[in-house]
Amino acid sequence: EDTQQALVSDVRLKRYIRDFIDDSYDDETVFYSDKKGKTTTGSRAMALSSETMKVQGKKGATDKEVLDVVKNLEQLKSKCIDVRLFGTVVAGKEGQYNTQATGAVQFKLFNRTLNKVYLPTTQNTSVMVSDEKNKQGSIATFSFLSYGFFSCIGYFNPTTGKENGIKKNDLEKMKVALWNEINLKNTRSKTGQQS
Repeated sequence: EDTQQALVSDVRLKRYIRDFIDDSYDDETVFYSDKKGKTTTGSRAMALSSETMKVQGKKGATDKEVLDVVKNLEQLKSKCIDVRLFGTVVAGKEGQYNTQATGAVQFKLFNRTLNKVYLPTTQNTSVMVSDEKNKQGSIATFSFLSYGFFSCIGYFNPTTGKENGIKKNDLEKMKVALWNEINLKNTRSKTGQQS
């Protein structure tokens, strides 16, 4: 309301890229995925759980296979394009494996619109049943963006890229993913014919 600008976060930009690569390239593996039965945490630290964690691109991976990959950061970098590009934080429980890698690609934390935006609000209702006796509904209010022209700034560090084992086509795939996924993805806050 103060600046009349909308924001898109670095995490959202990375999610666009991961989703497109995940859906479009059979030869690429994405470590952080929103697909069912696969690892899901975005860019945040993740708690290792051998029951829930799956390495993307290897459907039905066994617990041992998953943990073997995660325990070897260099192997994780070589297998997963998003780890090479954006880095990772793997946080295990006490006594479990912990590691991190800095991403070669960094986006500005919050990228603002260049134009002033109007954010109309709307309401919807939902019912979240926690058990058979609780059937209480709630009213949610959210804003949606009819149009926004964002200036998104990103940087590539070639030294970190070399450390992460960036492959020849990784940056090109990232750029194709960023362009196509933003143009094609429809979300609740991004209504209408945005591109």
